[in-house]
Amino acid sequence: MFSCTVYDGEKTMIRWNSQGREPVESFTAWSNVNFHYFNSLGRFKKNDTTYTLMFGIGDTDTAKMASLYARRNAIYAPPVIPALPEDATAEPSFVVTQGNLTPADLEPLVGLHELYKEHHAAMVAEYQRLKVLREQVAAERAANPPDPKPDIIIQHWTIEPKDQPVTNTEGGQAQ
Repeated sequence: MFSCTVYDGEKTMIRWNSQGREPVESFTAWSNVNFHYFNSLGRFKKNDTTYTLMFGIGDTDTAKMASLYARRNAIYAPPVIPALPEDATAEPSFVVTQGNLTPADLEPLVGLHELYKEHHAAMVAEYQRLKVLREQVAAERAANPPDPKPDIIIQHWTIEPKDQPVTNTEGGQAQ
């Protein structure tokens, strides 16, 4: 599973952990590919391994973050992004910035970048299509909101405790 943050719609910081190894090691890499383009990709094969993708992807607009911090009289320090080729379509690449990776740890990341190089036009087109579809659904829902659920009525009643019967025991009364 990759946890990704796309900065300014261009560069992606990728975080993941070693799988099946003890102790677990954390890795970080930067890519010049916007990982949102992989959203419609459920799985892919690299060598003899089929990878099922599960992304947690967020976005950070560094100009907006700087503005938000400035309003609070603070300074936003964006992450230091390593040098990467500008044109991801011609040269999709990544730089590992944390962790001692094995070839097995790198294989899914290498495979994703190979897929992007080979199919970037289709991936970008599908991303744009899904984005437009989401916007249309949101606009439709805003124009025609669903009927609100009716008020919920909770019915309750008081349960009175039963009188406790008095039981006689030897030598006196039970209370």
